[in-house]
Amino acid sequence: MLIQPRNYLMGQGQDLSNIALYGQENNCRTWTICKLNMFLHGVMSANIEHGDTLGDPQHMENGELMVFDRVIANLLSI
Repeated sequence: MLIQPRNYLMGQGQDLSNIALYGQENNCRTWTICKLNMFLHGVMSANIEHGDTLGDPQHMENGELMVFDRVIANLLSI
């Protein structure tokens, strides 16, 4: 899912050197696929954490939740 926004920005001529990609996935299999997908697309700097995004957020900075410029989510309807 993170590859799509990166590809969009690249298609718009954006400089990808200042783009940081962060993600978190609770499902171990999906997390593994995401890590492999980043590698296969040459995105070595993506920070993909494993865990429950709402219950145990992993992206912290100085003891507080990180703030991001853009957020995307894949919502599952139960």
